[in-house]
Amino acid sequence: MTSDKSPIGRRHADVGPLEVWAERRQFQLDFLRRFGLAPVHRLLDLGCGTLRGGIPLIAYLQPGHYTGLESRTETLAEARQELAESGLTDRRPTLLHVVSLADIHLENRQDYIWAFSVMIHFTDAVLEDALSLVSRSLADGGMLLGNIIIGDGPDKLWRDTGLPVVERPWGFYTEACARWGLAIEDLGSRSDFGDSHGYSPDAGPDTRRMVRMVRA
Repeated sequence: MTSDKSPIGRRHADVGPLEVWAERRQFQLDFLRRFGLAPVHRLLDLGCGTLRGGIPLIAYLQPGHYTGLESRTETLAEARQELAESGLTDRRPTLLHVVSLADIHLENRQDYIWAFSVMIHFTDAVLEDALSLVSRSLADGGMLLGNIIIGDGPDKLWRDTGLPVVERPWGFYTEACARWGLAIEDLGSRSDFGDSHGYSPDAGPDTRRMVRMVRA
């Protein structure tokens, strides 16, 4: 069992409680497979972090079919270390440091774009750049899958990272997607898909929504 004092444990703790770390890792692969991900597909992991979800995806996909984008250099360095420690460097994933999503132009169109616990940290400007990237990067019939928080409350801070946690009304997303020729669909709450950590039914409906975006 990984200790939270080990280098790996500290790395894993950066993206959430250690006791749910492995479960959230498996959730990502299971969710994507539920929506049709197969080894032959190409996948872009938007905000790949330390490869919590990336490691099983890299192992599952054909070599060279996983691309991860990350804006934090230290986090990307940890992702490369995680990849080496997992013995998956021969799967030839592409891990890219990103300063601006507006500057990213991928060599191959992507069948899936995965944005797990990423869009909830985007400012409005970064979201616009992300939707632009999605619009120009999706293959025919491709889709983005990810999660958002529906609401109109004030932004919060995520732990001690300085990253915002953003709630937006549903109409904000439909209008933003439309500007880039995309349509967004609410697939259900994270609780509906088995991820109830951090949610209490006493708080009301689960506003953590899983979504799909496709070309309109």
